[in-house]
Amino acid sequence: MRNFSSGPFLSASLFTHTFSYGLYHDYLLSQAIDVSLEHEKRIQEAIDSDEDISYIEELRKQSEFHESIFNISLAAAAPYDEA
Repeated sequence: MRNFSSGPFLSASLFTHTFSYGLYHDYLLSQAIDVSLEHEKRIQEAIDSDEDISYIEELRKQSEFHESIFNISLAAAAPYDEA
């Protein structure tokens, strides 16, 4: 798909780009939420089954890592959502 930089199709081209970016970003955020929920479920299952403390801590570290990626994604999307 060609994006126009001038002329009568510029606004449509910008809208198409912004719309597609929004759809893709929404997909990535939904994936991040799914991963976060899965990690929380695994942590709770490990706690309930009396797993080793080091295993539970490793799961928590992984969960924190994914949460930080999620927060970066939200921060990166802010300028596009403000308009």
